[in-house]
Amino acid sequence: MSSAARTIDLPDPHDGGIDRYSVAIVREPASLTDLLAAVLRIAARGEGRSFVILDDAGQCLYTSGHAINGHDLDDGVEYPDDDSPEAIDRYEADLFTTVLAALRASDPAVNWASVPEEFATNAEDIDALVSLNRDPSVLLESTHVVQRVPEQSVDGLLADVPNGYFSGDWTPFQSLAVTRRLHDRYGYEPWGIGARSLAFHRPAGVLPSDLSGPLMADLQHLYGQPNSPAWSDLAKLVESTTILVLGYTEDFAELVTEA
Repeated sequence: MSSAARTIDLPDPHDGGIDRYSVAIVREPASLTDLLAAVLRIAARGEGRSFVILDDAGQCLYTSGHAINGHDLDDGVEYPDDDSPEAIDRYEADLFTTVLAALRASDPAVNWASVPEEFATNAEDIDALVSLNRDPSVLLESTHVVQRVPEQSVDGLLADVPNGYFSGDWTPFQSLAVTRRLHDRYGYEPWGIGARSLAFHRPAGVLPSDLSGPLMADLQHLYGQPNSPAWSDLAKLVESTTILVLGYTEDFAELVTEA
């Protein structure tokens, strides 16, 4: 997998990064596949789990902060009065550990079952989901920050950048349940999160045809609209690419309609 993107390491994670886990930035990726190639190269150089911030990084980080507070994921962790680099570093490490523990304390089966309750969709949303997977270039920015967290499991991404703040979005607990299910049942690894999107890839290759039907059934559980003809289009797409993109916010379709 070749890459045309320019990768710049961050000796100081706070100089161009978002927190102590920022390790690199990727400039001007030519495609989402190009960006994934850069992330995988960075991941191979260190322990833990690497991932990237996708669409609208500023909004993603803004709503992540509100999601942490709104869902009490930071219980007992206070921002330090001393804003020295050492104090901030300790705070960010404590926050990651606390959020990870809070997410893991939730029941994945209950959270999976609860996803459709507030997540209203229409037929156009399924069309948008297909469009996102056919051409995910709308997720690209000129610069992307790559994170490496000290947690190898799929939980690590959402422990660092949990999201889902608004009432119509998946909660961080629901996104974790979705992430675990995609990993455990279908072999998808989470590698990106944006203000409206979650990105996965399947290291073993494209999804076999005998798994695309069960995956579509799971996605219909999440998004509804089982009679949409767009599901057959999405099934064909997942059998031809290792990347899967999902929208986790109530307005994720605007990624396509506003492009």
